[in-house]
Amino acid sequence: MPSYKPPMKDIEFLLKDVLHAAERTKDIPAYATADWEMTKMMLDAISDYAVKTALPLNKSGDAEGCTYNKENGSVKAPKGFKEAYDLYRSLGVIGLEGSLKYNGQEMPHYLGVGAKEIITASNFSLAMYGGLTAGAAKVLEHFASDEIKNLYLPKMYSGDWTGTMCLTEPNSGSDLSGVSTSALPQADGSFKVSGNKIFISCGEHDLSDNICHLVLARLPDAPAGTKGITLFLVPKLSPQTNETNGVKCTNIEHKMGINGSSTCAISFENSKGVMIGKPNEGLKAMFTMMNDARLNVGIQGLSLSEIAYQNAAEYAGVRVQGKLLKDAFNEQAKATAIINHANIRKDLVEMKAQIEGFRALAYDASIALDIAEKHPDADARKNADDYTSLLTPVLKSCLTDLSCTIAQKGIQIHGGMGYCRDMGVEQYYRDSLIGTIYEGTNDIQSIDFTFRKALKPKKSGAGAAKKPSDKPKGSPIPTKGLAGMFAKTSLGRMMIERKIRKAVDPTKPGTMLSTFAIPLAEEIKAAAKNPALREYALLLQDSMDSFTCAVGTLALQGMTGKADETLINARDFMDLFSKVAVGRMWLKMMTAAEAKMAADPGAKDFCENKMQLGDVYMKRIMMPEVKRLEMRINAGSGSIGKFSNDDLTP
Repeated sequence: MPSYKPPMKDIEFLLKDVLHAAERTKDIPAYATADWEMTKMMLDAISDYAVKTALPLNKSGDAEGCTYNKENGSVKAPKGFKEAYDLYRSLGVIGLEGSLKYNGQEMPHYLGVGAKEIITASNFSLAMYGGLTAGAAKVLEHFASDEIKNLYLPKMYSGDWTGTMCLTEPNSGSDLSGVSTSALPQADGSFKVSGNKIFISCGEHDLSDNICHLVLARLPDAPAGTKGITLFLVPKLSPQTNETNGVKCTNIEHKMGINGSSTCAISFENSKGVMIGKPNEGLKAMFTMMNDARLNVGIQGLSLSEIAYQNAAEYAGVRVQGKLLKDAFNEQAKATAIINHANIRKDLVEMKAQIEGFRALAYDASIALDIAEKHPDADARKNADDYTSLLTPVLKSCLTDLSCTIAQKGIQIHGGMGYCRDMGVEQYYRDSLIGTIYEGTNDIQSIDFTFRKALKPKKSGAGAAKKPSDKPKGSPIPTKGLAGMFAKTSLGRMMIERKIRKAVDPTKPGTMLSTFAIPLAEEIKAAAKNPALREYALLLQDSMDSFTCAVGTLALQGMTGKADETLINARDFMDLFSKVAVGRMWLKMMTAAEAKMAADPGAKDFCENKMQLGDVYMKRIMMPEVKRLEMRINAGSGSIGKFSNDDLTP
């Protein structure tokens, strides 16, 4: 059976020495006592649960899966899940970040991220039930009436009731403008909700007493498209009478992974629901849960990456095969563990460097989320909110992509044994693939990052783009009169290009990118003064320069009538940013490691390991990948647009 050791030393180093979590959140009254000792105590208890209870059920739960009863629409979770879930909720994990007023513990998001990483690594499917409930409860905290909060939240934070998010319909996937589920007003202020939803994670099961569905639906007079969607809370059972409420599971999906988590088709037939938020503003409320879910999906990718790496490294240490290359012609030499072969060691080191770098980025985002939600200073909240908004699609996409890559490499290191289910490691690859698809595919995330975050110029102020009357709508290029003639000259094109690049300059205050670029510039400047870090500061500056050029290139493509080129390059653009963002985290970790090593000689080995991993990331991963991605972006669309549909159809 696969093993797992929660990476507590790495988490402690991040929260205490690198990211200074308690210091950055000390001005938030609710978190005044959230020091490392308290954090460690809670994570230790969660680690004990993860290793002793959740992990042993991961493989068996995958093999058994969930059982659907067609006669009554009920779903039974795999053997042992009910007892494990009861213990899970007794730890208070579901309400960890919830308000004290509603039976939550009101702990920082960074503690919640630690808990999610550890539990998800041990049993992804089991963690889904509580994770979705916490997300649904967060929506109710933000948008529901006091009456609804008082009725539902204590039960949800305790885990007695679970929650779901019901968006997708048979003919409406990621494009929610096609949602057709209806909601008819009733005399008592409630609504009768009718329609069908598919791909509803944990939509039916036997782990909790009730299931609370957040459902997107349309009122009778709703406008077409996404502007006509309203959010409703529809429980499986009436909270007052415990009677059935016209909610039925009509099927469960037979998936390639996360088999212990039920993914359901749900039918609502005149089901009584209550409106959450305002009419026709359902997406605004639902995006609270969706953004929370996207960050959580990123943590799922981190979790699967970590456990896949751990088992690959452990197997490589005991699997004896082949002599060292230097002993190839020495008949007396013995075979060695494959971890000693340079190519295997290279894979493991690069896997570890990426996992630790992305972990730092995810935890940094979680601290910023705490500040964005609860810091007393409005400017601090706005800056932190922009930063987390920028990172959300990056973490969701790049961490789930990473989990697929590392799970695949883990199988490769296991060789033929990894391809067999008996070893249990092929499950990580199957489980990881869903992360690249749900909560908006990774391509959709790259579009969000590129068009709504990175390339969004300031609305006003110096450097903002203007629209003279001689320009076509949406274009910065004049077409009429003397200005239009000048625009066709090489000097005119150069000046227009310069203006466009300036409009999306990452270091310009007030843009989302500035929340990343401005502090990064200061960090590079400080590190460059340290002889031990100067080389890495310069490498990071070079990479940031490449990203800045890519920002200008994509903006130029989009604003000069070549939007398809921007769309084609969106995924590469986001990946390029992720390499720089993780590089920034490694510069932070290397800075902290050097300081810690000087202050504590006993930490020398640990800190030297961090310095070496940072060196590998900067030189072997960040720089080569940044240059590769920059070249692809500069190539534009090439001949891609010349292919017709017929050319691509078999």
